Amino acid sequence: AIYPHQQGPDVTPPAVTFTVVEGPLYELAGIRFQGEMPPGVTEEELRAQITVKDGDTCDLVAIQTQADKLLDPLRFEGHPFARFDQQVLPALPPTGNESHRGALVTLTFVRGPKPSVRAIRVSGNKGTAERIIVRDVVVEAGKPYDHKAIKESERLLMRTGFFQQVAARAIPTGDPEIV
Repeated sequence: AIYPHQQGPDVTPPAVTFTVVEGPLYELAGIRFQGEMPPGVTEEELRAQITVKDGDTCDLVAIQTQADKLLDPLRFEGHPFARFDQQVLPALPPTGNESHRGALVTLTFVRGPKPSVRAIRVSGNKGTAERIIVRDVVVEAGKPYDHKAIKESERLLMRTGFFQQVAARAIPTGDPEIV
C-alpha cells in the first residue's frame, strides 16, 4: 500500500513496534488466600473458582480477573472498595522442568471501609431526562452503601430499554466513610 505521506519507495509505512525481552517461563506453584475472608467460605472453595491451575503458566492478569468475583460477598456486606493485595513469591516449578521457574501467589482480602452514600449522580445520558433515570434507582442518598441496591438499580435501568449499558460504581470522596 502507498501512504499519502510517502515520498519514495524506500519510506517505511507508519507502524507501532513492540520490543519484547523473553525470560523464563513461570509456572503457578499455588494460590493462597488470607486476610479478611468472607465468612463461611473455605480456601479450597475459593481456589476452585480460579481456572488457572498449579503447573499452568502463571497468568497474573487472569488470576486477578477471576479472583475479583470472590470479592462480591464483601461488596454485598457494604464494602464497595473490597480488593485483593497480591504478593508473588518465587517457588519451585510444579512440573519440575529446570528451565522454568515457579510463582506462589498470595491474595490477601482487604474489606475496605463501609461507607454511606452522599449523593446519586447520573452521567452519560443524552436524550433521557435525569428524573426519568433516577425513578428506577433504588440506591438512597444518606443510607449505607448497598451493593444489592446497586445491582437492582442496574437491572431496572436496563429493563427500561432506553440504555445500551448501565454501570454503577461507588466513587470515593475525601472521606472514606462517604461515597
